[in-house]
Amino acid sequence: MVEIADKQASSMVNRAPSETTRRNRIRSSFDDLFISPEELSKKRLANELASELWRRLPISRSAEQSGGRGIEKTIRIATSSASQVQAWYRELCDFVPAIAKAAIELRGEKLSDAMSLELSTDMERQMLQGVRYPLPSRSFVDFKFAALPPAEAWTQAQRRLEQECLQFANHVFALFDLLQQKSIIGQIQETSSTCRFTFFRRIAIAAPPKHKIEKRSRVDPIFQFPGHTIFLEESFQISDYGIQHRNCQCVHHVRNPVLNRPNETANPLPEKYRCLIDACPDWLADSVRVLEGELFREERIEWDLYTENRRDKDEKVIERVRRCPAVVFGPFILAGWGEATIKEEESRQRRKQTATTRKLFAKKARISDMLALVVGVLAVAVIALTGATTAATTSLAVLLGLAAMLLAGNAAHLRMIARESLSATKVLAHSTLIGATVFAVQGLLFGMMHWSLPAFGLAALASICAVGAFSVQNADATMGGARVG
Repeated sequence: MVEIADKQASSMVNRAPSETTRRNRIRSSFDDLFISPEELSKKRLANELASELWRRLPISRSAEQSGGRGIEKTIRIATSSASQVQAWYRELCDFVPAIAKAAIELRGEKLSDAMSLELSTDMERQMLQGVRYPLPSRSFVDFKFAALPPAEAWTQAQRRLEQECLQFANHVFALFDLLQQKSIIGQIQETSSTCRFTFFRRIAIAAPPKHKIEKRSRVDPIFQFPGHTIFLEESFQISDYGIQHRNCQCVHHVRNPVLNRPNETANPLPEKYRCLIDACPDWLADSVRVLEGELFREERIEWDLYTENRRDKDEKVIERVRRCPAVVFGPFILAGWGEATIKEEESRQRRKQTATTRKLFAKKARISDMLALVVGVLAVAVIALTGATTAATTSLAVLLGLAAMLLAGNAAHLRMIARESLSATKVLAHSTLIGATVFAVQGLLFGMMHWSLPAFGLAALASICAVGAFSVQNADATMGGARVG
């Protein structure tokens, strides 16, 4: 059984102690025996972060400048540095929701953009419920500080701001420990050439929606007549989704892990995780890396949390009724009718238009039939002229036969459209019947003129095809066109 990474975080009190505390403390040679490698790594990272924060403060940059510093300049630099520390706390609080958002995964049915956003926001709020964000200490730049001599004020400002950088670094790691306890972020265990890291996901699985129709009436704000109130009746399609919420713990075992900068990864970063990296505060971005390597084992554990029903607020209007015509003469209504009468009239007009269209297609089908007959007769007549230029006239006769076949197929297709009964079998059968009949007559006539046995054979084969096509047509006619094409 593989040991899953421990979810409990170790105590991180005073992870990055100040230099004064470190000097005053009596160090024992047994201290390191009670500190885990993970704790040592976190202490090192906390110290590195505190050093990076100190370098970013205006007071750190001003300390390298020579020249006298008056109390006004000291107050200005100290105030600016203290405000920078408070801004870091706000950036940390803004970064944590981005971590939670990257851990959210939506599965199942495709949800609308509005519903996906609402669901993700609720999941993010639930994940971060109970997370206590660290607060900055009160600014030390007050009336007592302003009364100090410039040199003493400068020394005190450096000492206080150094302590605040150390305190903020401890707060960062304490917050990450809390997020780890709440199964929002994971941890890593490593050897010289392999590692195992754990991460978590919050999953929502959407079941297929249940649709229902809901009718609502309201006063039409557009179409109104003096003395008359016209109501607008709308039919909405309501979609209710069942959402199953789950937590997921993923454990990856990786060979030859490599830490790359986000802009130097071997593989492209998905957009969701690119947004997470872009949301990193500036003071943290330089320390963030992307781990890449060869995944040789993956463990995934999912457990259900709860199930809920959600209604898609993006309702679809499938019918809107607001037509209420009337014949008006001044204040008198000579006649009036409603939606049912309008729908009946629309249906009648559609039937009339359909009948007109069917007649048009039937007319085109008759014209195509006549053209097929004329081309077929012409194809047979050309065979009689194969005495002098046999090859040319025979080729022309064959092309004319194929043209007659295509025209016959087009006529059958138009006839099916006119009857509103499409059938590929009927179209193919009629086209084959005309084409095979033309080729059979052509083969028989060519064989009699030139005493060609192959021509008689082709004529016999075409006759068999014509008889088969005629049988299919006759069967369709006998069954009333019930054959499925």
